[in-house]
Amino acid sequence: MAYRILFILGTYLDWEIEQWDIKSAFTNSPIDEEIYTIQPISLEDPNAPTKVCRLNKALYGLKQSARQWYNYLKGLLKELGFNSITLYQSIFINPKTNIVVTSHIDDLLVFSKDKDSIKILNSN
Repeated sequence: MAYRILFILGTYLDWEIEQWDIKSAFTNSPIDEEIYTIQPISLEDPNAPTKVCRLNKALYGLKQSARQWYNYLKGLLKELGFNSITLYQSIFINPKTNIVVTSHIDDLLVFSKDKDSIKILNSN
């Protein structure tokens, strides 16, 4: 429902709206706990087939990946001056620049009054 309201407001106020798909989002987010996995078949050591790998970053398919990505994104946006809305934790607003960012898994929608603000945000 919140996305519909943002699209209506964006259209009514003639805001710029962009959609960003974050490539390899989960694999860029750090993990805050110890997770081990078996070695990939192509990297197995024939002398030690029972070795495991400790993950430094989240992987697609892990139960924790989406949450780790959200925490990582939230931290990045907080550094840029964004605050999340209490009712919808996936909507972030920067009151100084009047930019609204919404997230759904690894897709972002960016709403702004002018395209220059979006370009500045995209360069960060």
